[in-house]
Amino acid sequence: MAARQLGVEVEPMAQAGPLPLTNPEATRWGASVRTILLALVACLPPLTVWPPDGFDGYFALKAYVVIALGLLLAAWWAAAVRRFGGLPCRVGLLGWLCLALAVWLTLGSVLSASPETGVWGFPGRDDGLLVWLSGLVIMASAAQTRGWRDQRVIYGAILAAGCVLSIYGILQHFGLDLSGLAILRQTGRVFSSFRNPIFFGGYLALIIPLLLCAATYTRRGVRWAAIVGLATALAALYFTFTRAAWLGTAGGSVLFLVLVWRVGGGRQVIRLLGGLLSAGVIAACIAALPTASVSEQQHDVQTDLSTLTAVSNSRNDGRLAIWEISLRMISDHPLVGVGLDQMGSVFEDYRTERFNAAEGTERIADRAHSDPMHLAVVAGVPAAVLYLLIVVLVVGGSLLRCVRRTDAPGVAWHCAAVAAACAYMAQSLVSITVPGVHSLFFLVLGGLVAWQKGGPVGRIGPRLQ
Repeated sequence: MAARQLGVEVEPMAQAGPLPLTNPEATRWGASVRTILLALVACLPPLTVWPPDGFDGYFALKAYVVIALGLLLAAWWAAAVRRFGGLPCRVGLLGWLCLALAVWLTLGSVLSASPETGVWGFPGRDDGLLVWLSGLVIMASAAQTRGWRDQRVIYGAILAAGCVLSIYGILQHFGLDLSGLAILRQTGRVFSSFRNPIFFGGYLALIIPLLLCAATYTRRGVRWAAIVGLATALAALYFTFTRAAWLGTAGGSVLFLVLVWRVGGGRQVIRLLGGLLSAGVIAACIAALPTASVSEQQHDVQTDLSTLTAVSNSRNDGRLAIWEISLRMISDHPLVGVGLDQMGSVFEDYRTERFNAAEGTERIADRAHSDPMHLAVVAGVPAAVLYLLIVVLVVGGSLLRCVRRTDAPGVAWHCAAVAAACAYMAQSLVSITVPGVHSLFFLVLGGLVAWQKGGPVGRIGPRLQ
C-alpha cells in the first residue's frame, strides 16, 4: 500500500478549488511545442558556455538564451490567446501576484537612473527586466503542463543536463578544464559551465533531490544510471566548496526523506536511503582519487564548514559587509530600488572600510549575496515581498498537498520537487545566482503549480516494487 501511494497509474483527478491557472484545452501540437520549449529551458541555459573572454561570455549569453526562450513561450501564449479568443486559463491569487510583480519590476526599471540598464541588465551580466519577465512566463507555461509524458520530458532534460555538467565539474577538478580560465588555479573550486563555483553549487542544490528521486523511483536500468548521475552530482557539489550549497542540499535531502516517510512510511525511507548511500559511496571514491592539480587556496570539508561560525573569517566578514551596504541601499530606495542589475553602478556611494578590509579596495559588490535582499535592493521592498509570497504560496501549497494527499499521482516526484525548491531557496538566502539557474527554479515552481491543480495525468511511470 505504501509503495502504491508513492506512484501508481490513476485516473485523472478532478481540479481542486480556485487555483491560479487551469490547463488550456490546447491542440496536441501546441502542447508539444510548449513541452519542447520548457525542455530547452531545463537544459540550454545551464549548458550554454562561451570561449574564455571572462565575465561577459559566461553570464550574458546565458541571459540571452533565457530571454530568447521566454519570448518563444510568450509567442506560444499569444497563439493560445488567438485560438481561444482570450486567456485559455483562469487567473487566481498566484496569477495576480505574478502580474503584480511583473508590473512593479517594469515600473522600477522605468523609474531607475538607467532605464535601458534596468530592461537589459548591466552589460556583462544582463540580468534585467527581460530575464525576470522571461522567468515568470516560464513559470506560467510550466503551470499548464499537466500530462505526465510532458513532465517526464522536462524532468529528463533537467537530469540529463545536470549529469553532463556534474561530470564536467569533476573533470575540472582533475585538471581537464576546457574554459582556459584561471579560477581553478586560484581557488581550487570547480564551476563547470557557470564560471563561478557559487552558481554551480546552487544549481546542484536544485537538481540533487530530483536525481535522488530518479535513483529510487524509476525502472531498474534508469535507476542505476541515475545513481551514477547522483554520485557525480554529489562529488561535483563537494568540489565546489560552496558552504551554502552544501547546507541547502543537506536540508533539501532531509526534507525529501521526511516527506517520503510521511507519504510511504519507513520502508520507503529505507529504500531512499539505499539509493543515497550507494551514490554517496561512489562520490566518496571519486573525491578520494588523487589529483595533480595545484591551487593557491586549499579546501576541505572540515576546514570550510568550520569557517561558518567564524565572523572574522574573510568569507563571512565580506558577506556581512555586503549585507550592511545592501540594507543602507534599501533604506535609501525602499519602494523601487536602485534599478534592476544596477547595484554595482551605485556601489561606490556606499563603500565601507569593513568591505575594503574584507574584499579589497579594487573590488565592488554587484550582488547582495541574498536573493530576496538583492531584489529589495534593485527593485524595492514590495518586489521582494511579492516574490517571497509567490514562492511561499507555491512551495507551501505543494508541501501541504504532499502531506495531505498521499494518494495523489506521482507524489514521490513532487516531494522531490518541493525539496529541490526548498534546497535552492535555503542556499539563495546567503548566496547569489545567475539567470541560467534562476530560470530553472521558475520552471520547477511552475511544475509544482501544475501538480497542485491535479496533475500529472496519464501514465505516472513504472509501479514501485
